[in-house]
Amino acid sequence: MNNLEMTKEQRKAMDRTKQDLVALITSYTKAYYEGRPLVSDREFDELQDELRSLDPTHPLLNAVGASVGINKIAHEFPMLSCAKVKTQEDLLKWVKGLEVDSAFVVEPKIDGLSATLVYVGGVLVSIATRGDGKIGQNIAHLKNAIRGICLTIPVKNRIEIRGELYLPKGTNVSGPLRNACVGLVNRKDPAEEQNLITFVGYQTIGLNNPTEAADLQEIAQWGFGVVVYEVCETPNQLGLFCDKYISSLRTEWGYETDGLVIVVNNKDLHKEIDGRKSNEHHHNYAMAIKPPAEAAEATLEGIEWNTSASGALIPVAVFSGVVLGGARITRATLNNCENVIGLGLKVGDVLTIERANDVIPFVKENRTSGETDLLPTHCSCGSGVVREGVHIKCVNTECSEVSIQMINKWIRACEIKEVGEATIRSVYAAGKIKTTADIYRLTPSDLSGLEGFGDKKATRFVAEVRAKQDMSVVEFLARLNIPLVGKKAIIKLGIRSLSDFVSFDSSESAIGSNVVEWKRNPSNMVYFEDLRSVLTLHNEAESNGLGVVVFSGSGPMTRKELIGFALEKGYTTADSISKSVDVLVCDTSKATTKTKRAADLGIVVLSYEEFLKS
Repeated sequence: MNNLEMTKEQRKAMDRTKQDLVALITSYTKAYYEGRPLVSDREFDELQDELRSLDPTHPLLNAVGASVGINKIAHEFPMLSCAKVKTQEDLLKWVKGLEVDSAFVVEPKIDGLSATLVYVGGVLVSIATRGDGKIGQNIAHLKNAIRGICLTIPVKNRIEIRGELYLPKGTNVSGPLRNACVGLVNRKDPAEEQNLITFVGYQTIGLNNPTEAADLQEIAQWGFGVVVYEVCETPNQLGLFCDKYISSLRTEWGYETDGLVIVVNNKDLHKEIDGRKSNEHHHNYAMAIKPPAEAAEATLEGIEWNTSASGALIPVAVFSGVVLGGARITRATLNNCENVIGLGLKVGDVLTIERANDVIPFVKENRTSGETDLLPTHCSCGSGVVREGVHIKCVNTECSEVSIQMINKWIRACEIKEVGEATIRSVYAAGKIKTTADIYRLTPSDLSGLEGFGDKKATRFVAEVRAKQDMSVVEFLARLNIPLVGKKAIIKLGIRSLSDFVSFDSSESAIGSNVVEWKRNPSNMVYFEDLRSVLTLHNEAESNGLGVVVFSGSGPMTRKELIGFALEKGYTTADSISKSVDVLVCDTSKATTKTKRAADLGIVVLSYEEFLKS
């Protein structure tokens, strides 16, 4: 067996631990709410199911969202998630189990960014994204750009209008519309394209109408964009509307959708239904259904293998064009070589193409599968490749494509917006840069004479790069391309300075292990040292000066509640013991590895009772 092959038994042996699952789900959730989803909803649901089978009560299974940005707004009424079913049969079981005498409002589940508008005295006072359900991002600065909202309303009491921000189908952007919408919402500098962001309302808080439908009718009369909806009196009507959505509506509607939301129309019943069963994750009077994805057949024309910043060769299927949801699709990522092997892909194969959530195209199945003959033997740089887990990787530590992708990834992470990949490739090909740090060493004269570079462009290029030369240590470390390690992870690990990072050696969590493993690679540390030599770095400020706390063992609250309590008190939290930790909270009657290490490092050890009274 060569190094590109793996048996089914070996693949099964790669099953994830609970720690790995928690790290993956956390990372994928964060990426989704930053507008760069890494997996389909189906894959994400499977990860949650896998974690649920290992730990049915894990708090992450009831967590929602991930707030982004720096200006936050606390929601007076939490913006909860929506429970989901996959089949009409399960939907009708839910309807029957409610045992209520009410019609239902059926609405599209728009694939956008949830937001809420608050009005006091008839005037718009805030716009916030959903964030984590409790705290959202303040985006009031976009009030004059967003279509479908009103700056004033004819009602003086406090009114909240909840809805979805989206870009209409046909908007000329690269990538999925949702990603582009999130990107425009998060832009720090004003952009004309932000006028494309559109709002449609789907729920209100504060109106005295007896039904959901009446609320939507009223705000539509005020001038708000409102979701297309249907009032269904019977379960049979619900089923017929679901069928109509699959057959035609999801194509006809002007926004991308990933299912339907069904809500009890009689608002007086909502509190009573929610009171039957306590649930912090979602309301019990509403349910989403995600019907089968739209699919079409296509013929495989080949696979492109694109080298990533980590050296992994990422396969992209290229096939005869198909039209799904009104969009012509000719390509779909296959993510890794394991999928190519599992699908048995060969040129000429007939593929079933779907759009996950009716948005992201992927290869559902190969209808003429066999044994693939499309695995690469060399990277685009000409070097050989090896199999590492589910990936094929380039063996060349100086691969030009890896260098270019690392530079591009750094530029995106630093939000150097006007320096694109084509420009980097041109400067790299001219021999002016070889590493990421080299972009900070460029001068306008280095670019003089290069194709496409006049004096003004050369000066602007250098100025834009230099403007991002100053950053915090935590920001720097989060941009090093360490798997699953972002800014929040760095802070949770108790790392605040370069010396903290260099001395960090805890493998108690999956994220900590990734940091330790990354540092063991000599080329990574060369990259680290090269970058730090050209940057101006400053340490992250401590939160209110109370320091870092680690929780160990079982406490009187859930881990999520404990972290929330610590943050409110002014602490930051970490997952593992390091010299940057100030307090360990645990069962002090038991001696553990953590308590021993805490004693060795001079860390204060408190019982849960002592900490909660402090």
